[in-house]
Amino acid sequence: VSDGKVHLVLDTYDPGGNKVFISSDIVTTRTFDVAQEGPLAFEASFRYTQDQRGLIGGFFTYGGPPDTHDEIDFEAMSNKMGGIQTNLYHNEPAGNSRPLDHAFKDGSTLETFHTYRFEWIPASTANPTGLVRWMVDGEIVRESTTFVPTQAMNLHFNVWSGGPEWETSDPSLFPVASADQNR
Repeated sequence: VSDGKVHLVLDTYDPGGNKVFISSDIVTTRTFDVAQEGPLAFEASFRYTQDQRGLIGGFFTYGGPPDTHDEIDFEAMSNKMGGIQTNLYHNEPAGNSRPLDHAFKDGSTLETFHTYRFEWIPASTANPTGLVRWMVDGEIVRESTTFVPTQAMNLHFNVWSGGPEWETSDPSLFPVASADQNR
């Protein structure tokens, strides 16, 4: 943390010799329970400081065991610098997601600060399924009344790379063998 900002870094050098990426993740110790505390809203402004393909940056909530988890996402995929992706899980394993891409309206990129907000609204008599709403720079880009998470969740920020088997990978980003090659 410096100048009131968090800086997340992905290292291409693994001192353990496993030739994997070392990512950064910040997770709240507190969980948020929409049924008890809702409605809830989470907002952050962030950007990439460089145009490096193959990165995935996340601003999301996550709760539950991996095979039956809940999640609400903003994902900044550097292979798609002109926009942001939203995603949603409810009581399901990874891979069952519903990603949607959203282009920035002003033609900017992920290297520009944008303000991202998602609202998590519990089920009620007026809205029996609840609601998730995603906003970029104050404009609604997506709403969902299906697959609305109900589990208590932690808030996360991360940066990582899925490696060559992921569609988001890029050959310019690869694990290196020595610290002086790290980037």
